[in-house]
Amino acid sequence: MNFDSALFNELFSRFPEPMVFVSVNTVQYYNPAALSSFPSLATSNSIPMELMTVAVLPGDGICTCTVGGHSFSAMAYPMENGRLVVLRPAHKHQKASLPLQLRVQITNLFGAAQLLGEKAVEFGTEEKLPELAILNQGLYRLLRLTQSLELMEELSQDQPLRFRSAPMDLAGLCHRLTNGVSSLVSQSGGKFCYESSIASVLTWGDSELLQIMLLHLISNALKAAGTEGEAGMRLTRIENRCVINIWDRGPGLDVTTMTELFESSDSQDGVLGKGLGLGLQIVRRIAVLHGGTILMEGRKGIGVRVTISLPIVPIQDVPLETPKLQMDVSGGFPLLLVQLSDALSYESFSPLDVY
Repeated sequence: MNFDSALFNELFSRFPEPMVFVSVNTVQYYNPAALSSFPSLATSNSIPMELMTVAVLPGDGICTCTVGGHSFSAMAYPMENGRLVVLRPAHKHQKASLPLQLRVQITNLFGAAQLLGEKAVEFGTEEKLPELAILNQGLYRLLRLTQSLELMEELSQDQPLRFRSAPMDLAGLCHRLTNGVSSLVSQSGGKFCYESSIASVLTWGDSELLQIMLLHLISNALKAAGTEGEAGMRLTRIENRCVINIWDRGPGLDVTTMTELFESSDSQDGVLGKGLGLGLQIVRRIAVLHGGTILMEGRKGIGVRVTISLPIVPIQDVPLETPKLQMDVSGGFPLLLVQLSDALSYESFSPLDVY
């Protein structure tokens, strides 16, 4: 399997701790955090001396090292054609590495799935593509879960480093986001509608986090509506607030079920059989960071409606950019496919489309 730098960049570029991928005694990939710790990587692919011991030994390994006057544990994870070396502060509890371990295995599986898809086309065995699409969808779901675990850990801090408020056009974000969702949903025979007479709403916010918040709710609405059902989003403005309604034409929820959902989202453990409770935790935390509120209406027999109310924070004389919908513009996994992976049909994940 060839080394895929775009795949590594998508999976690890945002990881907060230094990591390097070593193959044939040279550094093949390093994330921004590693470059900050080892500036020599910008001009040389030599393995940093501090990592030499753990990077070249076979099998799993761990060693202690000092970088920039700070003590770290350097952990090596064997992968096909190389080893992934990760630095974690020596005092940090090892349990926190769960998302990292998931990403390591997902990287291996994505590489193998990509190779299988290429071989299926090369040898004329296209009848295997549906099975490979199901495999791809499962991997996208694992990636979504991993990202949710990481995001929840970051957002649970009193002052999350992930939250970066900047001038943005909220109406433009909603319009672009729902256009992409509508296109994907229509391929499966479903329908996703967007209603708004507002051309632009200039405010401050973290566009990436707001997209993730909306996509979590859209995913829930699509699952409730069913493969060929209907869901949608509506944007209105009431004085100095934006109101976003996300609804579905599903069976709705009774009061007991809604209470369980909100109680599980307040728990770190979630409710067995009903997901990890991460989605609603993330949605509520992002809304709170933006000074917003969330209301859920069960509407038994009609369909659930979620209302998000966000304050409009005035901006003056600042250039605006409409947010892009990819997490990594240099190449990687489309944000919509990742966040909607548990709501779309498997046909959306054909090797002919996702690689």
